[in-house]
Formats: sequence, C-alpha cells, structure tokens
Amino acid sequence: MTEDVDKLIQEATESDVDSTFAEEIQPPAEVQAELPSMVQPQYTNIHAKFISAADPVEYVVAATNQKNKMVAANGEVRMMSGKFYFIPVNIGKDIDSDNFANMKMFSDVSDLFDVRYIKNGFACIMPLKHNTIIKNNQRLCILW
Repeated sequence: MTEDVDKLIQEATESDVDSTFAEEIQPPAEVQAELPSMVQPQYTNIHAKFISAADPVEYVVAATNQKNKMVAANGEVRMMSGKFYFIPVNIGKDIDSDNFANMKMFSDVSDLFDVRYIKNGFACIMPLKHNTIIKNNQRLCILW
C-alpha cells in the first residue's frame, strides 16, 4: 500500500516538474521591445567646458551662503575648499543628474573634488583641497 502511494506521489511530482519547465515563460511584447534599452546603460560623459579666455564662474560660500563670481582665466579655475562652484559643462541645459541612477567619479579626481549635482548646464562642485584646479575639457564624472 505505501509503495503505491509513494509511486503515485513520485509520478505526480515528475509530471508537475516536467510540465512547469517544459513551458518557457516569456515577458509581454511591450517589455521585450524595451529590454535592449534597459539592458544597455546610457552613459553621459561630463567635462568642464570654458568657452572663452575669461569665463565667469559663480560660487557660494558654504558657511555663510554668500554668492559671488570669479573669473576662469585661460580655461582653468582654481578653487578653495569650503565653497560650492558652478562649473559650465559640455552638455545641454536639459540634462539633470536627478534623472540618472548613478554618478561615477573617477579616482584621478575623487580626492580633489566632489560633484554634488548637474543641472541647467552647470556642475555643482565642492573642492576637497585648497587650490584645486579644473581645466577646460577635464572629465568630471559620468552619469548613467
């Protein structure tokens, strides 16, 4: 009697397993059409972009919230710690770092400054050391 029950249980589980794995579950057609764009991340390289020989750069003192401007001469700006600098970047004003999942800072600049956000064509940068230099076309970060 127990042998018959064991045989029936074994046959039932084998048939359930075979039927479950025999059918492959496919996502809906709308999801399948979007899969290539979801799998491949869209990278956006962010570089400093000084257009003329003397570009104005705004900064905000972190302790007092005082706003002021300085000049980025000859395609470079020297920054002091304790201030937020708004550096013009190579992308349009429509790119917003809030719309991206990650912001990657590379090791060549990660000990010099921190990119807080990117909005309206400017990168908000907080230098970590005094006299940090950002030059024209210097890579700041990557958004994806």
